[in-house]
Amino acid sequence: MEKDQAENLRMKASDISGFQTSTLPSRSEVHGKKKEVKKKKENHRKQRKMSMFWVTRLLLFSFILLIGVTVTYKYWSQKVSTPVHSEDKKGVEQVEIER
Repeated sequence: MEKDQAENLRMKASDISGFQTSTLPSRSEVHGKKKEVKKKKENHRKQRKMSMFWVTRLLLFSFILLIGVTVTYKYWSQKVSTPVHSEDKKGVEQVEIER
């Protein structure tokens, strides 16, 4: 049998393909790594949002508590300012100074 015209090219192609070794990763590995990086970024964002949520909640609670303490100060301030270790347990005695 005679050689066909492409026999020469097939021989050259098989020789060249034997020498070519790819050092690049496969597509699935590359895209898999991208997905992992993307997931890590999303998790980081979620954690950051949650931490900001708790900080915001704490600030809001302290602001409301401050308003409540300010509004009700007249009612509970007399009880707090009374000394515990007074002799008659009635509180502080008011003194008038004459000039």
